[in-house]
Amino acid sequence: MTDELTKDILQVLVNHNVVPSSVITAIRNENIKLEYKSLRESGISGKEARRILSEKDYLDNNGNNYRISEKQIQTILYGK
Repeated sequence: MTDELTKDILQVLVNHNVVPSSVITAIRNENIKLEYKSLRESGISGKEARRILSEKDYLDNNGNNYRISEKQIQTILYGK
């Protein structure tokens, strides 16, 4: 299965209450990791890639937009 297909399937399962909403966070984190990898492969520095990801809007469990700090992005990518 491709990464994109896996994300889509997980999102459908959350939308239909088949899996807990905490899966949305896992999906978001996986998306961040994939986007970071793509940005780095395109030649963007790690610091700039983290800045770009921190300026992006993400959706919470209720469909509201929010942003993640560069520090939180770094924690998602590298752990604590």
